[in-house]
Amino acid sequence: MRSSKPTPFGRAVKKALLDAEMNQEQLAEALGMRSNLLCDILYGRKAGHKYKAAIVQLLRMDPRWLDGDAA
Repeated sequence: MRSSKPTPFGRAVKKALLDAEMNQEQLAEALGMRSNLLCDILYGRKAGHKYKAAIVQLLRMDPRWLDGDAA
């Protein structure tokens, strides 16, 4: 079953994307990944450990998201 809601990290990324005036496709391209993988990470279907630090850095998010403490 597919999750229909983004995780707390996914919601934070979506907010950061709005602040950066970017969309998910642009973020995925900047990270060198497919947009469907980014979507899977934001909705919790994939852990995305390999990409989370790059997402946080690129979007200038609070680094505590990497520890799960920023929620």
